[in-house]
Amino acid sequence: MNKTLDIIEKAKKWGSESDDIRALLLIGSLAGQNKSDDLSDYDISVFCTSSQKFLEDDQWLPSFGEVAINEPDQFTFNGNSRHTRLVIFKDGTKVDFAFYSTADLEYILSLKRLPLDYNLGYKILLDKDNLASQLPNPTYEKYSSDKPTQQDFTRRVEVFFFEVYHVAKYLSRNDLWLAKFRDWQTKEQLLELIEWHAHSLHGWDYDTYQLGKKMESWVEPKVWQSLSGVFGHFDRLDGWKALLSSIDLFREIGHEFANNLGYTYPEEVDRSISTFVNGLYKANK
Repeated sequence: MNKTLDIIEKAKKWGSESDDIRALLLIGSLAGQNKSDDLSDYDISVFCTSSQKFLEDDQWLPSFGEVAINEPDQFTFNGNSRHTRLVIFKDGTKVDFAFYSTADLEYILSLKRLPLDYNLGYKILLDKDNLASQLPNPTYEKYSSDKPTQQDFTRRVEVFFFEVYHVAKYLSRNDLWLAKFRDWQTKEQLLELIEWHAHSLHGWDYDTYQLGKKMESWVEPKVWQSLSGVFGHFDRLDGWKALLSSIDLFREIGHEFANNLGYTYPEEVDRSISTFVNGLYKANK
């Protein structure tokens, strides 16, 4: 039996043996149309009358395998706090168990459209009360993202250059750890703009995944090629080169994004901070 079937069969057995568990759904890449591989996580939605015993006592986990790490977490669904168990087993398998109430499943049935995680694909593993079988079929399509306003765009540029300012100061002081730490904040802003840029070219329902996942498949080739220069080594000079490359890329796609949407690029913000940064760079070469 392959690993995927093994986990699914173990989940079905676990759910069947507990009266509290009423339905199990597999979501994520293993249930959708996007490519999965041997390293893909298993995302299992557990709909139960009470999740308390599963959250207070982890003795049920070894039925899936030997546990290496069991990380509790929480999320909000329909205004209510819900719990997860993010589990890595010793064979390297990762399973994310998300616990919902049976009322949550009824709520999903009442919606006009599936929540995005389910619309991207789901597989019913267990359905004791024949509720999950009433769910509409997924379309396997991402819902349209909200188009950012001019104010959103201006704010993104301001935050990016705010972080750039600090990275430049830390590099000047040769404070490399802080420079690297702060540089990641610039990368978060850069990623957001890269996603917006792709949407401005291909539409707001264009799938950019999340956190840069599978970026090479959805980003413009010239942007992908430019990314090779934005991550520097743990070295001051290389850090400077990476910072300046990040600014150049941000500026280029920022102008293109603004042109595509008829927005105004905040030139003065860019000019003021870039002048400061270039001055520090020349003084530290």
